[in-house]
Amino acid sequence: MSTRDLRGLLVGFAVFLAVAAAFEVAMYNWRISLVLEVEQLRERVLELSREWEDLSSQRAELCSPARLRSLGRELGLGPMPLDDLTVISLTPVPSPGGEPPDESEECLAAAR
Repeated sequence: MSTRDLRGLLVGFAVFLAVAAAFEVAMYNWRISLVLEVEQLRERVLELSREWEDLSSQRAELCSPARLRSLGRELGLGPMPLDDLTVISLTPVPSPGGEPPDESEECLAAAR
């Protein structure tokens, strides 16, 4: 083997080592960027889970029956008195005297 061949072999090996080292540096940097991204995503998940818990507790507080009842009282709302209710039947009901109901067009139109 001549010195020229040996020099070419050494240059080729040096180029190979340089490319391998550059590839290793690139892979290391890529792994570091992935680790940083995973950490950011973990922080985001924790932040969103805390926000979820806050919103869930706010929802429970807002939907609390006791709270809704007291808010209704403050606004003057309450159960409707049964004295104010009127039941309307859309189907003809026989009168207590046994006579058939008046099924004129006027009655049917009023029921609609």
